[in-house]
Amino acid sequence: MTRLISPFAPGTSLESSPETLYNSAASATVVDTAIQQSIIGAGPGSLRIPRNILTTGRMLRCTAYGRMDTDAVPGLISFLAQLNGDTVAESESFTPPAGYANINWFINLLLTIYPNNEIRALGGYQFHAIGGDPTSAMRAADFFESGSPIDPTIQNPFDLQVQWELAKVANTITCEIFILELI
Repeated sequence: MTRLISPFAPGTSLESSPETLYNSAASATVVDTAIQQSIIGAGPGSLRIPRNILTTGRMLRCTAYGRMDTDAVPGLISFLAQLNGDTVAESESFTPPAGYANINWFINLLLTIYPNNEIRALGGYQFHAIGGDPTSAMRAADFFESGSPIDPTIQNPFDLQVQWELAKVANTITCEIFILELI
C-alpha cells in the first residue's frame, strides 16, 4: 500500500486506498429544464457523510460519467458539488457541442478538507463528441471552490447537480456511473 505524506501535520501520512461511500446502480437523467437538479442515480451506500469524518487532510473523490444530447443552441451548462445543501465546488459554465447526440462526458473532482474546515476543489469535466467539427469535439472546464466552511460534526449529505442555462427538449444529460470515495 502506498502512503501519502500529509501537508497538514509534518511526519504524518494518509493511507491511499479509498473507501467507497456510494456507487450508483441506476442512471439519472435531467432533461428540458433550466432548474438545478441532482444527477446521481440510486445505488448502494450512502451519500450522507458521517459526522466527524471530514477532518483536516481528508478528501472526497467524485467520479461521474455519462452521455448527453444537445439542442442546436444548447446554452451553458455547469455542475455543482454540494455538502449539506451548500455548494462547495462549482464548475465554470460551459457551452457543450451543439446539436449532438450521445456526447460522452466525464467528471473527476477531488475535494480536500483544509484547516478551519475549508474545502478546496481540484478537478474538471470534459465533453467528447464524435464526428462533426473537430474543433468542437473536445472541451474541458475546471471546478472552483464556492462555499463556506463545512461543519464536520454533523452528517453532510453529498450531491452532484447539473444546471442548464436553457430549458430545451433536446438538452438531455444522463449520469450512468457515479462513485463517491473517502480518501
